[in-house]
Amino acid sequence: MSLARIIGLHTLAVLVGLLVVSAVALWGLNGLRHDYGQALSGYAQLRDAYEVGARVETARVLMTGHDAPAALRELRKISARLDAGQGATFDRAGDVRLSVGRAERLLAQGGMENGSAARAELNAVLSKLATTSADVRRDVEARQQTAEQKRDVAMWWVGTVCAAVIVASVVIAWSHYRAVTVPVARLTRAAQELAVGRFDGRVAASGGPRELVELARQFDRMADELHSLYTNLEDRVQQTGRQLVRSEHLAGLGTLAAGVAHEINNPLGIIAGYAQMMTRAHDDGRATVESFKAPAGVIVDEAFRCKRIVERLLTFSRVGAGPRARVDLAEVARGVVTSLRDSGTTGERGVELDLQPAGVFAVADEVKQVVMNLILNAIEATRPDGKIQVVTRAVGVNVECVVRDDGAGMDAGTIARATEPFFSDRRGKHQTSADGVRGTGLGLSICDAIVRAHGGSITLTSDGPGRGTSVTVHLPAVVEGAV
Repeated sequence: MSLARIIGLHTLAVLVGLLVVSAVALWGLNGLRHDYGQALSGYAQLRDAYEVGARVETARVLMTGHDAPAALRELRKISARLDAGQGATFDRAGDVRLSVGRAERLLAQGGMENGSAARAELNAVLSKLATTSADVRRDVEARQQTAEQKRDVAMWWVGTVCAAVIVASVVIAWSHYRAVTVPVARLTRAAQELAVGRFDGRVAASGGPRELVELARQFDRMADELHSLYTNLEDRVQQTGRQLVRSEHLAGLGTLAAGVAHEINNPLGIIAGYAQMMTRAHDDGRATVESFKAPAGVIVDEAFRCKRIVERLLTFSRVGAGPRARVDLAEVARGVVTSLRDSGTTGERGVELDLQPAGVFAVADEVKQVVMNLILNAIEATRPDGKIQVVTRAVGVNVECVVRDDGAGMDAGTIARATEPFFSDRRGKHQTSADGVRGTGLGLSICDAIVRAHGGSITLTSDGPGRGTSVTVHLPAVVEGAV
């Protein structure tokens, strides 16, 4: 059954109940009106009887006092009143009018000589009025009793029908609640499950209004389609993710291969050139030990350069693999700066130290390599009279090592790519590292790999080219008692 039909039938039932209550109430009120009207009519008859009786008694008293004219006037007033319309009150008294008329004629014809006969007529009238009054009184009491009974019956029926209508209304309201709100609540719970990604919830409505059953079916069908779509989409996302990871790996491998090829191609070209030069000198008969000494030295240097490039590449696969112990970054930084000063690497540059104890649990040689690379990068980026600051400190559950310089600085693009393998903004400028060998663009990449292997991160900041650079290494602080 449809929801509209259910609501229509329930509304019709309530209206029928209200009509029944109204009909019973009107029936009871009409009966009360009729019975109480009869009772009021009886009271009016009693009033008329008492009034006529009082005048008859007055006339009788006047006749007793031998005042025939006054008694005659009173009797004529009684006759006038009876003739004016109050005679209907005394229909059941039979000949009240006749008795009053006879008494009036007796007084009019003989005066007090007929007083006894007139009094006898008036006594008869009083007796008849008394009987009539008693009959009217009993009738009024009967009407009142009947009216009270009808009132009680009407009130009982009205109360019963009202109670039945109230009970029916409560039942109808409850059925409406069960028929509408319960399915809606199930739909709400199922929709909430869909919202959080649980697609196994179904409404599966059976029975109830046809519209809500159809709505539940459509919701379940939608949930099935969403589940299927989500599953397919999840599979596609996973597949696409694997493809992206594979593409990223391939792209990284391509970048690495291109960098390796570029970096190794230069020394190989130099080696090949000097080897060809030595071969031509040998073929021309110009070959001597002394003439081969310089080219051979260049070939050896370039060969070792290739070796260093390969060794630094292998470092990526070995970071964090050595034995770990408690290392104080402050002591490491102090030792690195001291060794660089003693070797003359810092030159005239001012190196300011602000070192606080900063313990980490790490591979000591790798931490030293990170600090060394960062300070060397700062030295290479600053002028001979530049300034460098090295700071170590504890920050909450982490420690920091900050290396600041007032050198060349970086733009946003350089900062974004600074840790990529073989990336260097110094290429083509012929700047060399501390050992006199040109940089390969692997220093920051290796530092980043080492720091990440120890659960930390590197942050580079700069106000722009020519405004210096700040490199901050974040590492987890050592837990006291864990070593």
